[in-house]
Amino acid sequence: MSIEKDLEVKVDKILNSNSVSGAQKILGSKSGIVMISAISFIESALPLPILTDPFLVAAILVKKTNATKLVVITTLSSVVGGIFAFAIASLFLDSLLQIMSPKMMEEFIKLLDSGESNVTALTLVGAVTPVPYTIVAWIVAVIEGSLAVFIAASILGR
Repeated sequence: MSIEKDLEVKVDKILNSNSVSGAQKILGSKSGIVMISAISFIESALPLPILTDPFLVAAILVKKTNATKLVVITTLSSVVGGIFAFAIASLFLDSLLQIMSPKMMEEFIKLLDSGESNVTALTLVGAVTPVPYTIVAWIVAVIEGSLAVFIAASILGR
């Protein structure tokens, strides 16, 4: 048997497994949409390295007719998570600084030291780069940036 054929057989075996069919059922259902929006919210609200994109792509592949709906829901959930992070930073900055890891603190200080007062640019940096979006939400709150501008830039960037 050729390598390609062997690989094809193994992929088919995985795709026809109970795990994959269970995941397809969940991602194609309303609870799948709730799960993806919860993941998107948590990723934006908390400084956790969770990637929403693989779940979103899988859900779209399961039910392509839901693509626009899933993208809009994921984007809105992410922005609401960013607003939550912004509010938490506004209220509890001192406590947040104590729980930040050294790497997060380094990113936080680097962004603060950049003297960046342009909330739109700063938010876009967090929305489209590996810089944690939650940290950017915190910084925008600390520099007392406009929440409306933060929300608009978040929607654009996310």
